[in-house]
Amino acid sequence: MPRSKVNIDFFIDDARISVQKLNSKYDFIFLDPFTPSKTPTLWTVDFFSQLKRLLSYKGNITTYSNAAPVRTGLIEAGFFIGQTTPVGKKTPGTIAYKNPGLVKNELSEKEKGILETKAGIPYRDKNLNSTINEVLSNREFEKHKSNRISSSKFLKKYFNKK
Repeated sequence: MPRSKVNIDFFIDDARISVQKLNSKYDFIFLDPFTPSKTPTLWTVDFFSQLKRLLSYKGNITTYSNAAPVRTGLIEAGFFIGQTTPVGKKTPGTIAYKNPGLVKNELSEKEKGILETKAGIPYRDKNLNSTINEVLSNREFEKHKSNRISSSKFLKKYFNKK
């Protein structure tokens, strides 16, 4: 069996700065920062756009997160998303592709619906230099001014249809 070579580069820096310095193409990006509500700066539409720039057309970004703002952030950045098979937990994660033909496990209608609620409003960091508090407060402001329904109202409607 032929051996594969894997190169791993480590950067000790703010990931938002490091990602802007990279110019290579990657087949796989494993996104594993702390939970979105604690480190929203690494879960923004703008950060995902930088990752998309680095991803090969046949590549993917895989993350444990299935949070609505993460998924909508990936979609707004131009990705086509699906869900991963759960490993070590009961819920699936998210897998994002540039190529829509690679999506194997699509989101359920319920999961797609939640993305259209206030819960699905993504995190934003236009210049990739906002503080955690700025990203969180800007998202709260966007949720407050939004006409989207809450996820709890959506779920009540969703389950009453069944």
